[in-house]
Amino acid sequence: MLFIDIVLFAAPAILLQYVVGALSPSIIAALVPLVLQAMISLPVLMTSAMIVSGLMFELGQGSAISSSEAVNWLPVSPREYVAASALSTSSLYSAFPALAAGITLPLTAKLGLFYLWPVAMVLSTLSLLLGALIVEVLKAIMNRVSSTVYKRSSRFAMATRLVALILLFSLVQIAFQPYFLYWVLGIIVSGIEVAQIIPLVWPSVALISLSRYDLFQVTLYSTLSFLLVFAVYETASQLRRRYWSPVPISISIDDSGEYIPQASTSIGFGLSPLTSALAMKEFRALLRRKDLSRFIAIPVVVVISFLVPMVAAPGDMSGRAPGFFLAAFIPFIVPLMFSTITIGQEGNSVMNLLSLPIKPSDLIKGKLAPAWLISGLATLGVIAGMEIMAPMGLSDALATMVVSAMTIIINSFIGLGVGARWPDYTVGSRSRYVTMKGFIIGFILSGFSTLVVFAPLGLHIVTSGGVRGQAPVTGLDLLPMLATSIFLGVVLIILSYIFCKRGVERLLSNT
Repeated sequence: MLFIDIVLFAAPAILLQYVVGALSPSIIAALVPLVLQAMISLPVLMTSAMIVSGLMFELGQGSAISSSEAVNWLPVSPREYVAASALSTSSLYSAFPALAAGITLPLTAKLGLFYLWPVAMVLSTLSLLLGALIVEVLKAIMNRVSSTVYKRSSRFAMATRLVALILLFSLVQIAFQPYFLYWVLGIIVSGIEVAQIIPLVWPSVALISLSRYDLFQVTLYSTLSFLLVFAVYETASQLRRRYWSPVPISISIDDSGEYIPQASTSIGFGLSPLTSALAMKEFRALLRRKDLSRFIAIPVVVVISFLVPMVAAPGDMSGRAPGFFLAAFIPFIVPLMFSTITIGQEGNSVMNLLSLPIKPSDLIKGKLAPAWLISGLATLGVIAGMEIMAPMGLSDALATMVVSAMTIIINSFIGLGVGARWPDYTVGSRSRYVTMKGFIIGFILSGFSTLVVFAPLGLHIVTSGGVRGQAPVTGLDLLPMLATSIFLGVVLIILSYIFCKRGVERLLSNT
């Protein structure tokens, strides 16, 4: 990580040093308020990035592992455990402040804002640690929720746990949603006294005070920021002491009558009984497993995060483009996320899967059913919500739905192909279900595919006045642009399916 941090710091710093030196005085004057606002927002963004990363990658510990891992039997106190875990998580994601430092160093040096840079880096690192400690609080709360559910092993209890965790993740993420906090910071800039009741933005308020050369306010809010981190650390330690791990599951067997199956052997939609059983297994895993509940929560969090800026600053979302570009993000990230984990989350049980007489096409349909359903619902929710707040119009909205459906299929095939080639069956405190190499490859391939499919329709939206008013170029008609998107989508569906099928065939052949 130290080597990665050095590279991420040095590369943009050296590159921007030459770029900034070639800028004209007028451009430099225009950059000053933008860079100043970026420096002020940096601590908030660090905390937000840490929480998002924690939701996706750090809360993946299964109940059985958290109850039986070796650290439970070592002479380690809750305070020591929380400190070690938070520092470990912070160092793992230290690339965030390293990259930010490399980008901002030459900019602040050239624009006369270098006096902000050292303080901003210290407070950003502190904010990253704050995010890691908040993740520790979430871990303890998850253990508490799981322990409560295990005492009531009913379907209603499982559903209640899922809803509780989704609400928890959503509220925490909204509290650190960058656009929402940017709106809050805008209020603070115009009235700094409001910050006295918002502890989470104290580091940014310290930077605002430093930009105004108010040393008393800088000292006050910097001290309060350190005290806030200590308070969250103490809270995490106390929660960890009370809810160290979920209560182990106890199984009791009672006498019962003859077993009569109640469920159908097929869920329809042209799926075979084996494929239907595999799809139902995937749905049950998402609903019942604590380590997978965050993947249900993330689409909800993303959708809410898209709608929060509309409420916070509706004037900034004029035109049709916001709904289109936000709708493009869901088919990109959600199906990729669900499809990449579907093989690795099997763990040791993958041997049971490999022993089944199942065809690659049946495995693909069974494994991707949750990704298709959840991604489709999330996309429809975003488009419907944005149509109320920033309407695209019926024709553009329908065209966006068509392109989104194709993108969901493409990215789910890419994700499963990646997950089948680079699964991570490791069961531990950081269960990610796909290797980092696989995640990066899938992210790049899905991002490129999404851009290719959405680009023609996006050109129509932008050139027909979809951003703010009339575009400076001749507008492109909807039908030819939609036809181009559909053609490119069909081609990518075929290519991504071949990529996916070959990966699944390789998996099933144990090679």
